[in-house]
Amino acid sequence: MDCPNCGKRLPEGSIECPRCHPKNLAAMAPQPIIPERAAGSSALALILGLVVAGGGAYVWALTVHWIGLLAWPAIIIGGAVGLVVRVTGKPSEPSNGMIGALCGIVGIGGGLLLIYLQKNYSVKELMSAADVTNLAFIFIGFSLSRSLSSSKSKLRLKISIPPKTPQA
Repeated sequence: MDCPNCGKRLPEGSIECPRCHPKNLAAMAPQPIIPERAAGSSALALILGLVVAGGGAYVWALTVHWIGLLAWPAIIIGGAVGLVVRVTGKPSEPSNGMIGALCGIVGIGGGLLLIYLQKNYSVKELMSAADVTNLAFIFIGFSLSRSLSSSKSKLRLKISIPPKTPQA
């Protein structure tokens, strides 16, 4: 069989011409493989973010009698909301961060409200549960819902290593 480009005879069992397609062609000019992302929608991100936030708030309120008045589920709700908004929202859309923050407020704030309404805690019980650790969990959950939902450019670090100096 002859090569359709250059006309040179192809080696037996070969599917590429060694002249037209050298083995090191990929190494000479590598091309990055960039996956195409399906175009998302801000409305879809908001709807699914609110669904995940509401579901998380409801599950958190249901499990309070097993876990007590602990706020670590706020981290899970915030992370889940942020990821859902990021995956379903438009790529590189600045509004994704606002949608994530709104859904985080709904999920975490709604969970706290449902816990308050479900158990009828007294103010003294709620204040005793509002220690630094639980407040930090809530803050981290809000932060995750906002930061995970907004797309960021990749962080590029330039590291320069100084040359070794000869030892005397």
